[in-house]
Amino acid sequence: MADLLTRVVAAFEAFSPKVYLDAGEKPTVGYGHLLLPGEDYSDGLSEEQALVLLESDLRAARAAVDRLFHGVYLADYEWDALTSFVFNLGSGQAVRESSLRQHVIHGNTISAAAEFIKWVNATMPDGSKKKLAGLVRRRDCESVWFLGAHPSIVERMSGALPEKV
Repeated sequence: MADLLTRVVAAFEAFSPKVYLDAGEKPTVGYGHLLLPGEDYSDGLSEEQALVLLESDLRAARAAVDRLFHGVYLADYEWDALTSFVFNLGSGQAVRESSLRQHVIHGNTISAAAEFIKWVNATMPDGSKKKLAGLVRRRDCESVWFLGAHPSIVERMSGALPEKV
């Protein structure tokens, strides 16, 4: 069974066996895998192949988090929330220069958690911003995850664990 991070990110991304354009109109496949130059998934891929890609992408996001927060002590749940965030946004200039990063570096946990929920807009191809309900839900989840919410709460918020009836 996949670890919590993989299950949560997979739930937010949802599986697509065929290439599609994400909210920013970038070619994507599987569980939010952005196509790299030379990759061809025109024949689609299986869910198992998509999970392998996702785990590889999450390792890359975790390495980026390691670089962004080098020397900062973080609990496992903080690493996971930040890895989900970086997987979704990338580790570019916006994240490097963000208030979220500064709050994390300076140990301002509550302020850092509040920063997650500001990142709810997708950048469209024309440069405009569009607020997405899925990003609101994801950032809410990452925020409470960063604060140490119980894994079952994180899974329920992501949709990885169904609501109890």
